[in-house]
Amino acid sequence: DKDMFIEYYRDLLSQRLLTKKFLSIDFEKTFISFLKQQCGSTFTTKLEGMINDFITSEDSVCEFNDIFKEYDVNVVYEPLLLTMSNWPSQQNRNVTLPPILNDIQQCFTDWYVTKHNNSRKLSFMHHLGEITIQSIFGTKKYDFIMTPIQAIILLFFNNNVEMSVENIIINMNMQADEDIVKRLIHSLISQPKMKLLKKEPSEMPIRRTDMISINTEFTAKIRKMRLGMPILDVQKSVKERTDEFRQLRMEGAIVRIMKTRKTMLHTDLIGEIMHQLNVFRPTTRFIKKSIESLVEREYLERKDDKTYNYCA
Repeated sequence: DKDMFIEYYRDLLSQRLLTKKFLSIDFEKTFISFLKQQCGSTFTTKLEGMINDFITSEDSVCEFNDIFKEYDVNVVYEPLLLTMSNWPSQQNRNVTLPPILNDIQQCFTDWYVTKHNNSRKLSFMHHLGEITIQSIFGTKKYDFIMTPIQAIILLFFNNNVEMSVENIIINMNMQADEDIVKRLIHSLISQPKMKLLKKEPSEMPIRRTDMISINTEFTAKIRKMRLGMPILDVQKSVKERTDEFRQLRMEGAIVRIMKTRKTMLHTDLIGEIMHQLNVFRPTTRFIKKSIESLVEREYLERKDDKTYNYCA
C-alpha cells in the first residue's frame, strides 16, 4: 500500500525536521528521489515541498537575524517557515504572548510580510518547534528546552510571584481551551525531576482557583534538560487520513471512467477501477460502497441491476 507508506513517512519526516533530528538533508532528499521513482511524483510532491521549506526557511532566518542583531537583543530567533499545504495538518490557536516573545514575533512578521510585498500571511503554531529558556534557581543556571506554548506560561513568572490558573488562562487568551492550559501547567508541575512550578493546594486535578508559583526548591545535577510536551489534540491517525484520501481517489477514478465510457457493466467498471488504482488494492466491498455513494449523489444512475450510466 504505497499511499499509506507515504503518509507514515510524511508524519515521521515532519517530526524529524521540526525537531532537527535527522542524519542529513541530503540523505532525506536521496530517499525521497527513490520514492519518486517507485511511486511517482504525485506521491512525493508534499515531501519535496517539506524539504524545500526547511532549506529556504534557514536562508530567510539568517537574513532576518543579520538585521535583527543590530538591535542588541539577547534572543536568538529561528522560526521555521512552512507551507501549510505540504505538512500534516495542525490546529492553530491564537495565544497571547508575553512581551519578550510578542515583540520579536511581531518584528519578524513585519519584516517577512514587507519582504514579500504583503502577499503572504504568517500563522504561528506555538505548540510545535522548540524554545530554550535560561533560568536561575538558587545559584545555578539551567537551560530548559520546551515548546513555545509551555514557555509562555513559564515566562509569566518573570513579573509575577504567583498566578491563579484562571489568570493564566485569561492572560494566554485561551478561555475556549481551558483543559489544554491545565494540561500545559500539569507538564510544568509534575514531570519527574523537572518540577519547575508548584501549585497550592497540591491535590489534583488542577482547578481554576489553584495558585501557581515558581518551585524555588528546584535543583538538578544536569544543567540542560528537555521537558515533555503533553498531547493537546486528538489528531486523526495515519490510517484514518489514508482512508479519507482513498475514498476521494476511488470516487475520482469512478467518475473519470464513467465520464469517458458513459455506460458500463458493473464487472467491467470494477475491472477498470482495479487497473487504474495501482497505489493500493481496494476491496470489492469498498468499490461497491463508493459506487453506491455516487449513485445517491446522482453522479451515476442504474440502468439495470448490472449496468450504470454516467449523469452529466
